Amino acid sequence: MDEVLITPHRTRKLRIGKILSVDLNSVDVNSLQLPWISPNPASEWLTIHNLRANSSISVIDLSGRVLIQKSTLAAEEILNVSRLTPGMYILSVGNRSIPWMKY
Repeated sequence: MDEVLITPHRTRKLRIGKILSVDLNSVDVNSLQLPWISPNPASEWLTIHNLRANSSISVIDLSGRVLIQKSTLAAEEILNVSRLTPGMYILSVGNRSIPWMKY
């Protein structure tokens, strides 16, 4: 499984595993084919981009409870997160985990 690490926004670098380091100022993130979300933080809607067919999507709170779970066939999915309480969450997409904040 590839490890994805994103350093703080001011450096705008993405390291995938131990081999690849990419300067995000010069690369279109969509071309990496990794799922990503916007906006982050979110209040009502969370858009998930670059999904693969039959992707499993879960929103998990920091105690490990699965709050939203669905499958999608689309390359992009919009989740209604308005009923979640403000705080930190993990979006699980396939074998990827993406931290995000609800405000």
